[in-house]
Amino acid sequence: MSKIKETLRDRIGKILVETATEKYLEIIKHTLKGDREFKGKYLMPYTDKDDYVDFIINYHVTKVSLWKSNGKHCQYEGVVYVKIDKIMVGFEGTNDWEEVRRIQYLPSWVEDEFKDLIQNELSVFDNICMDVDYE
Repeated sequence: MSKIKETLRDRIGKILVETATEKYLEIIKHTLKGDREFKGKYLMPYTDKDDYVDFIINYHVTKVSLWKSNGKHCQYEGVVYVKIDKIMVGFEGTNDWEEVRRIQYLPSWVEDEFKDLIQNELSVFDNICMDVDYE
């Protein structure tokens, strides 16, 4: 193959990858847009009873980065950046709520499930591996 054809083929391949990456990025941003909420409950620490407390995490996605991967498992890799707007802990059905400053003040599995929730929304893309990080 001539040097010119090889260079042209490489340039066309690069353009196709860039176009596909941009389209995936648009779809991911559209899927995760808007103000969002994650709710749940956990067993209150330091109690003798099975007392549960509710939590609500309000958040939104601020940025998504995506790039072509060299790995075998994922065709594309990326990071979803999340801004947590408010975390409330209390009892559903009452007005007894307290604001929590950081997600790390909740049980560690809550943060794991929070990140899994976001990643699961993107599971329709079986060739994209996304991580979740905070702004």
